Amino acid sequence: RCVRYLRERRGLSVVGVVCENRRAISESGEESLPVPKDIADMCEIVYQRNVADDEMTIRCAYQRNCYFLGNRNYRAWRGSMRRGETVRNWLEDWRAFLQIPFYFDSGLGTFETLDGILPRGSQKRPRGSG
Repeated sequence: RCVRYLRERRGLSVVGVVCENRRAISESGEESLPVPKDIADMCEIVYQRNVADDEMTIRCAYQRNCYFLGNRNYRAWRGSMRRGETVRNWLEDWRAFLQIPFYFDSGLGTFETLDGILPRGSQKRPRGSG
């Protein structure tokens, strides 16, 4: 539901970043390890990593200068990203503009983004922001 929502309702391309051993369930209810084909087919690319999916998410968003989904504040990454002062600075400067918080309503089986208002004085917009 998440990927379909982002593509169809938001008009966004999707890059997936997932842990290698994470189990997922396709829309037809089949369990898959790690990403069901129907979901992977809707993604531009899917990166599968054994650890540090937060860091990979941040790096993918930085390389594309694009939005990224996340409900975390990434405080630890902003203070201690192992390599890449440039990426860390980008995250500090642009997280408020580019991070899209979200929620799943398991009772209704829906996915929604929690869209806020861009901070005042925002002139530079990410690619694909309309």
